[in-house]
Amino acid sequence: HETNSYQPLLAAAGMVAIAMLICRAGHPRASSFLFLFTMILIQTSLLSLGKGIHDTSMMAYAVVLMGASLTLGTRSFIVIVAASILSLGLVIYGEINNLWTSPLSIYTNWLDFAYLSLILILAAFIARLLANNMFASLRRARENQRILSQMNLQLEEHSQKTRRAEARWLIVLLAVSLV
Repeated sequence: HETNSYQPLLAAAGMVAIAMLICRAGHPRASSFLFLFTMILIQTSLLSLGKGIHDTSMMAYAVVLMGASLTLGTRSFIVIVAASILSLGLVIYGEINNLWTSPLSIYTNWLDFAYLSLILILAAFIARLLANNMFASLRRARENQRILSQMNLQLEEHSQKTRRAEARWLIVLLAVSLV
């Protein structure tokens, strides 16, 4: 809601457009990484323009971590987690050293960094566990689908054999009944 937040949001829109072009070019992971990294940068700038770490938009870090856990590999995910923590540290550093003014910066100290970093690490860990569980479930579902497809083919073959056998027996019965 800050009037000076338009420039970072416009920059974010431009970066999202670039990320979309990268995705359309066939690089979805690179696109996801760029998008999530942009979200961290924008979040950092918006927090520095607003209420700092006392702003409810701090939850955006958790959203970024959720997105990263679902779209990125392990190394890229770790980079996003580290970037989130560094971003958080930058916001706290700016508040403590009065690099930007926040109405609640008098309450900010380095212990907040420790607490919030721990929360981000736990959120990242939970997000990654949930994502891994979801991917494992998808793999099991695909394997079950493959098995069911094989079973359906076997049932169809068995059904065709049964129909052919019935047809042969019907021919035999008709031949016997004509005699």
